[in-house]
Amino acid sequence: YVQAQSDGRWIQLSERRNRDSGTVAVFTDVTELKCAEQALQTAQARLSGLLASSPAVLYSFEASGTYTPTFVSDNIGRLFGYEPSEYLGSPNFWLERVHPEDLPRVASEFPRLFESGRHGYEYRFRRTDGTYCWVSDELRLSRDKNGNLIEVVGSWSDITQRKEAETALHRQTAFVELLQVVAVAANEASTVDEAMQLCLERVCAHTGWPLGHVYAVSEDGTGELVPTAIWHLSNADSFEPFRTRTEEVRFVSGGELPGRVLESGKPV
Repeated sequence: YVQAQSDGRWIQLSERRNRDSGTVAVFTDVTELKCAEQALQTAQARLSGLLASSPAVLYSFEASGTYTPTFVSDNIGRLFGYEPSEYLGSPNFWLERVHPEDLPRVASEFPRLFESGRHGYEYRFRRTDGTYCWVSDELRLSRDKNGNLIEVVGSWSDITQRKEAETALHRQTAFVELLQVVAVAANEASTVDEAMQLCLERVCAHTGWPLGHVYAVSEDGTGELVPTAIWHLSNADSFEPFRTRTEEVRFVSGGELPGRVLESGKPV
């Protein structure tokens, strides 16, 4: 290819020897072809730049068989720490990195993609450093002009901060609800022991504890913590040895965990 200096047009030069030892030269104007190639290169470079700076990882895989990976954007390294070749070289890349607790749910929802043509879900995804982040995974089926399946195109977006904010809000809301329930239970109880029993049940339900017990300050002037008859036991038989031993133990202020709580007046 030769670019003309006068008007900038591109010329393709082809030469061939003939039988008389002469040379036949053919000049072809390929300016439009070269402009199209340059435009394509510019567009590809722009697309690569946009994908690299995108907050979402774009990927695709075949829509049948072993779901062989076909594409992933370079920013998979920035968001999750993986090289594109790791995704492209392993059909099980995705399956091996979804959190084990989330995988059954996500796998059961995957067929919905083929029912509606698109589907989205949220789950935890393992980074290269072994930590998990929450991702929003949006998938869409790609078809040819005849309606035949070609591939699945998807995007991963890191939604860890949103999930953490939702969890914090849920915990705070649950704690406020617990305080309200405890206040109502205490007001409705006819005795202190009844109020403590109701409160203990609510606290154990809130925390998921299978066992709870109330110690009270002794009335003999020693200031020690003594066991009471107030218990929460999800399985009385399995906790019987612990209960028997606990009811024999007293704690002084500042000693052991219950004593430290008594002394400081703060949870530990």
